[in-house]
Amino acid sequence: MAHCPGRGEEILVGDMAHIILWEQGGVAQLAGVHPRQVRTNPDGTLDLLDMENKVRSQGDAHLPISRLICIEQTHNGTGGRVLSLEYLKKVKELAIKHGLKVHMDGARLFNASTALGVPVAQITQHVDSVTFCLSKALGAPVGSIVAGEKDFISR
Repeated sequence: MAHCPGRGEEILVGDMAHIILWEQGGVAQLAGVHPRQVRTNPDGTLDLLDMENKVRSQGDAHLPISRLICIEQTHNGTGGRVLSLEYLKKVKELAIKHGLKVHMDGARLFNASTALGVPVAQITQHVDSVTFCLSKALGAPVGSIVAGEKDFISR
């Protein structure tokens, strides 16, 4: 909701994303945000050409306006696939080209950090905001964190 504060806005999200498969349409129900689905590849990446073709900008009052790309790290629906740093860089470049933000559902972000052999900061440098679970890979009983720049957190 902090990335899509206006009515008629949408996110670009994989058709196998956790928030599409498991959240009872919460992004639409609670936030009033349209989830435009992008094809998920077997390796957990979103098809970049499909994503770019689905970006919508202002100009037609009949269509939602794309504001945000949502990605998962690791990708749950494809068996915990880890997104590469190169892929994350390409997603961010596409987002910048179209004036979009990028949010990472990083429920298993620390697993990805271990698999890639890099610090978490090296992964999250390609996103504007991230969530991660304290209970996955870190051993806490419950809890999640939302992180981003100060103005994002304020919203």
